[in-house]
Amino acid sequence: YSANSQQFLHLILEWNEFLEELSSEDDASLEALRHKLSCARRDLMESLSKCFDNEDFVKADDCLAQLKYLDNISEKLKFNFD
Repeated sequence: YSANSQQFLHLILEWNEFLEELSSEDDASLEALRHKLSCARRDLMESLSKCFDNEDFVKADDCLAQLKYLDNISEKLKFNFD
């Protein structure tokens, strides 16, 4: 995905909506969202590493933008449920 792609933005909106609807008592859903965020972050970090190896700084910048979105959701998750 690109940080500005419709697919990525839809995914971020979906995760934000899911986060807003979560209850602190829904441990399975909380853990599922944490897992999705963790996997997405891991994949982006791998992509970022490849971008730097290939000196593709435009794509690296896009990866960093996506990471910023994921970190924002992770912070909301921690603030609301930890």
